[in-house]
Amino acid sequence: LHPERWLLLLSMPRWLLAKPPKDENPADTLQKRARRFFEGGFVQLWREHKWEERLPTIAMHRAREGKSEEQRGAETVEFMKQAARTRRLRQGAARMMDTPSVPPNKVAHMQLRKLLCADVQQAERAALHQWRTQRRLGQSEERAHALGEELIRKTFLEELVEKWRPRLAAARYKKQPAGTGLRTEHLKPFFESLEAEFVVLFEAIERFAIPDSIARIAATVLSTQLLKRLDDGTPSLRAGTRPIGMGEALFKEAWRARASWAAKTIGPALLFFGQMAVGLRSGGEGVATALQLYCDSPQLDDHAVIVALDYSNAYSTSLLDSAARATLMLIEWVEQLDEATRTRLAIKDVSEVVKAAEATLEDLAF
Repeated sequence: LHPERWLLLLSMPRWLLAKPPKDENPADTLQKRARRFFEGGFVQLWREHKWEERLPTIAMHRAREGKSEEQRGAETVEFMKQAARTRRLRQGAARMMDTPSVPPNKVAHMQLRKLLCADVQQAERAALHQWRTQRRLGQSEERAHALGEELIRKTFLEELVEKWRPRLAAARYKKQPAGTGLRTEHLKPFFESLEAEFVVLFEAIERFAIPDSIARIAATVLSTQLLKRLDDGTPSLRAGTRPIGMGEALFKEAWRARASWAAKTIGPALLFFGQMAVGLRSGGEGVATALQLYCDSPQLDDHAVIVALDYSNAYSTSLLDSAARATLMLIEWVEQLDEATRTRLAIKDVSEVVKAAEATLEDLAF
């Protein structure tokens, strides 16, 4: 669990897996890079792939968004065919939406800076900082040592394999990588042949038993902005932006199962606060909430209209301290629930809800 080994893994897309030059055989390129790597040519390999140059520029954006509707449609159809061949159906469906991206100008940059909370002071992260300190999330050496002690027990590795094998098999291919460029599709072919190594790696991530310097890399999100639309359906910067944050694939896969469990466990408790259908994608939560309101309100007739207000970018921000404070309040509230309220909300185990909330706080504080 040394930082150097993590850096080697996270830098693989730059020194080994980067797209080969035009008209060059991919297999030959991989062999050449591998030879150079074993010869110690690390600096040359790193500089060979200038990943930063792939970030959008004004000229690139103008060329991409300036295409005709017919040309964009033809390219979308071709992309979807390729996605179907390679079983990337989620990417194909996302491409159908054809949401324009925000042009890289000063206005868009200032919006993104605000969303990423670039100017936020430490005092505005007090709750997260306190939780991180209390839970000793920065003590990666202690956590790594504890994991190493457990690995001495022979049956422990078998338990890890049983825990992580179905999760590794269910790992999804990602459309966008984070800053390192590492994708699930780079790693998944090795999950079976290097199963023992990967189950320990994923267990270390889930336990936050990773070096603090690597934690900073993992927490760095590559963000892009998509244009929202005016009332007439025209994409415009005046309508606001929808930020999309891409985290490191390796860490997202390690935390996916726990995040799903936490959302499912906390869900019943949030009914008390009017939050329904927690964890449903896209507009599904809104539809479920509207139906629930209708069913719970017998005074509404068949002609009732339910109005929903959408606060612009209310949650699309990296300022997570308010979420942490709300989660702490949830823990305090659920611990003092009376029996009647627990039964009405179908909360079977209060301690399990508390554990789920604490897991959520740990992910926020990381």
